[in-house]
Amino acid sequence: MLSLARRGKFGILAGFLALISGTAGQPADPDGTLHVQDLRVPLSSFLSPEARSYMLHLLRDQPFAGGPSAGQDIKAYRARQDEIMNWFLKPIRERYPVNVEHKTIAGTYADIVTPKDGVAPKNRNRVLLNVHGGGFVSGARTAALVESIPIAYVEKIKVITIDYRMGPEYKFPAASEDVAAVYKEVAKEYSPQHIGLYGCSAGGMLAAMSIAWFQKNHIPNPSAIGVLCASIGELTGGDASFISGPLNGFRDSGRARRLRSPGAVSPCIFEQRRCYGSTGLSHQFARAGRAISTHAAGDEHPRNGIQFHHQFA
Repeated sequence: MLSLARRGKFGILAGFLALISGTAGQPADPDGTLHVQDLRVPLSSFLSPEARSYMLHLLRDQPFAGGPSAGQDIKAYRARQDEIMNWFLKPIRERYPVNVEHKTIAGTYADIVTPKDGVAPKNRNRVLLNVHGGGFVSGARTAALVESIPIAYVEKIKVITIDYRMGPEYKFPAASEDVAAVYKEVAKEYSPQHIGLYGCSAGGMLAAMSIAWFQKNHIPNPSAIGVLCASIGELTGGDASFISGPLNGFRDSGRARRLRSPGAVSPCIFEQRRCYGSTGLSHQFARAGRAISTHAAGDEHPRNGIQFHHQFA
């Protein structure tokens, strides 16, 4: 469905979106170097001058810092995250002209995104389903469109982004049930062989979790799955669990931050065997078919990605 080059570019975008939203972190050196305890982390030497300039702006000025945590005030937290995402959404809408239709599918709100100049003939019988990022607690209708509009326009394909139920109001398996309900309804119009499912960050993990949910409930798999900047296995282990927080602008470690999160859409995030059987999520996902899994700088889950690629191969 998506060319490898374009999927790679979108993976970079997905990783960037996962990086920019959070509370204020420790200050960086003038050259952008961060210090995580005894570890010195400079900016990549492979950055273009433009990318280096913007990364320095993010690290020094922290334009997206501030606001309460999700645990302190979920409504205010979502409002702040939507404000950040809308800042990105404005130029995206200008650059990628699309139509956005609001619709309820199988009882779940969804945005249907199509290119203004039309879906390509080769994609008229194809559709992509997006499950947005946002830590399982935010991102509906904002991050969702940031992830969907460029894909719809560049690939000339219809993208349906799903406003699944989130924490802390809802728990597992609410989100997986919503994805499954929309998927089954869409499958009445499109063959599963012509449906792709993808997500970024929390949405990437939900995409993988949904595949396991499909298999558990005997629902046919889609043709392709995209897990972007997300874990397909357990959300624990490896040094990235500890250093990703400071690298992404948080004061504490990634693992400590996750354990305090009310994102709690699923007990499977920490105890996958309870929900997917003795083999866990990554083993079941590895049987699903064609897949792409990407990780970006500062990602919390590279160890899990390596384990998944080993199983999938």
